[in-house]
Amino acid sequence: MSGPAIISRSERVELARINAKMHMLDSRIEQIRKDTQQLSEDTDSLRAWMSELHHASDQFWQRTSSQFDSDVAEMRDRFLSTFRREFMGDQTVDNQRLINSGYIMALGGNFRVDAFLYQDDSRYVDGDGKVHQPRTDRDTFRLLYGVDPSIAEKIIVVLQRHAEVKASGKREGIDVFEERFKTFLRVLESAKYARDYLDPMREEDQLGELLSAYREFWNANKLVR
Repeated sequence: MSGPAIISRSERVELARINAKMHMLDSRIEQIRKDTQQLSEDTDSLRAWMSELHHASDQFWQRTSSQFDSDVAEMRDRFLSTFRREFMGDQTVDNQRLINSGYIMALGGNFRVDAFLYQDDSRYVDGDGKVHQPRTDRDTFRLLYGVDPSIAEKIIVVLQRHAEVKASGKREGIDVFEERFKTFLRVLESAKYARDYLDPMREEDQLGELLSAYREFWNANKLVR
């Protein structure tokens, strides 16, 4: 009958090393678990905060000048100025000063609020008491959304998506996307900016062409990466 196996000194050293490494890995795993839990909590908190902020942004366009939400106005103002700097090369002191005026940055386009910033009654007072006049750089809005702010309300979803893609800097599929977007705008203008082109009961040839251009735009959107 054989006795218990004898473990050599080198094997004991190796076993001790493995045990120590396993203990270290256990500690790392536990720390990762804690970090992940904290990150999840922070992410949930951030999402809730951003949800509230974007809800305020979405509701902003409905308000009168006396109800102007200056925080949302500043956020959208900085977004437009940042877009102007990054995509139009505007390095002027005034533009950079507006960008530096706060720390909350918008994640993408919001055509309703952005269009409102160009209206005569869009003046607002920031946290430092400075009065901000309506924006006059309509070329910024046109580059971002493809149309003048005065007609933005009529083509809500398409403009919103176009702005998101333009601001993201995505390049794959962008040429077809831009071509389809311009086609949609051209047909839309020919149809005198009709709002009811998604109504399947409308049979006018011009609205049928507009509906087709609308669908082709969204097909091209799927190719953008």
